[in-house]
Amino acid sequence: MKILQLKESELIRIVKSVINEQTPTQTCPPGTMGLKMTPCPGTTYQGGITMPYGPWYSTCATLNGQIPTQANIGDIVTGAAGQITYEILDLLHRNPTNPTSQWQSSTCPTPPTGGCDATAWSGYNTWVQNWTNSGPFNNQNPKQPCTHICNQINTWTNKLTNAGTTQANQLNCKLDEGNNQSQIHGCNC
Repeated sequence: MKILQLKESELIRIVKSVINEQTPTQTCPPGTMGLKMTPCPGTTYQGGITMPYGPWYSTCATLNGQIPTQANIGDIVTGAAGQITYEILDLLHRNPTNPTSQWQSSTCPTPPTGGCDATAWSGYNTWVQNWTNSGPFNNQNPKQPCTHICNQINTWTNKLTNAGTTQANQLNCKLDEGNNQSQIHGCNC
């Protein structure tokens, strides 16, 4: 077996080339961001054909007239035509196409199923451990951790209304653990 020796600069050039081949190539203009998305379950287009799950990539976009942020991951959006709804999976600074598009908040045509599937959330156990060991659970204030738990339950419940499938599952898991902690600590949420 012959071992190929490369200079560091050659190896870096090859790695950059592979990354560029797999990454959209045009930088989004200021005030926009590319969206990596998946269609909502049951979404159809062009005469009722079911949309394949993708992922799909938007043009450089705004969301409700604003630059999309990390907080929008998991949000449900629809394009200007309003025909197809998507769940945002990630944000991209680079995009395969550079024209801009405008997206609006929306809801999935079929609501996500309820309940928590902890096996579908790879970070579930880490989240539970981090959340239950966070400051409010170790605070000497007599109103804690109940104030924190009840506030979080309200926040997660409100977010569930417009959540996509992935985010809805995570929110349902958070609600389950929030209700569990509420019982453990005798909260009246």
